[in-house]
Amino acid sequence: KQKESDEYGKSDFSVLIKKLEVSVHEKRQSRLVQIALIVSFTILIGTSASLFNFFKCVKYDAVTVLALDYAVDCDSTRYKGFVAYAIIMIIIYPIGIPASYAAMLWTHRQTVSSEAAMAIDKANGYPETRDIRFLVEAYKPEFYYFEVLECFRRLALASAIGLFDASSPISAILGILICLGFIHVFTDWAPYRQDDDNQLGVTLAYSLVLMFLSALLIKVDVTDGTEQEQAMFGAFLVGILASGPLAILYQLLHG
Repeated sequence: KQKESDEYGKSDFSVLIKKLEVSVHEKRQSRLVQIALIVSFTILIGTSASLFNFFKCVKYDAVTVLALDYAVDCDSTRYKGFVAYAIIMIIIYPIGIPASYAAMLWTHRQTVSSEAAMAIDKANGYPETRDIRFLVEAYKPEFYYFEVLECFRRLALASAIGLFDASSPISAILGILICLGFIHVFTDWAPYRQDDDNQLGVTLAYSLVLMFLSALLIKVDVTDGTEQEQAMFGAFLVGILASGPLAILYQLLHG
């Protein structure tokens, strides 16, 4: 009997060791997934902007060159050889990363869309939402998907509108329209858990509207006048550009 008891004890101990090994392996995998998601979130905008700028070519001395580097000839075989690579990277980064976020959020939608389910998950140590918690914890449960919209908003402002000619007012107009649309979203939807965050989102959007408005005024060349008019416009422009950061600072100090 003692021998049988020892064998059962060894068996239970072996099972416990295996469970611990599986748990450690799962936590390690989860940590790697978390790091990968955070890194992808961090590099999304900068990498996407570089990819979109790859397709922005301009005419210079009867030669088509890359807008950010005049040493690159857009008609060269070397440049055309990288076009397919750039398209693949666009599918992976500005399209693939937000799409992967959306897929992960949709998979766990039953949990992340419910306050009660999130509380249970938190009490158990976040077994379901550990990897994607940073995508949803700032938002109300019914707006668990909002970070995906935020990704596309930032991509549109930082990358896509840069595809247009620098001398064209289209980029500034699109920027203004996008910001005005999200002012409505932040005001009516109020997707953030904290009211201060919603107000800060509105303030930031208004600040960007003023910046794009300044860019639009410069692009349409409203400075074509007397020196006095140009000085007045310069002072007005400085006031517009300064009002945005000042409004954000005020919001942060009194929010």
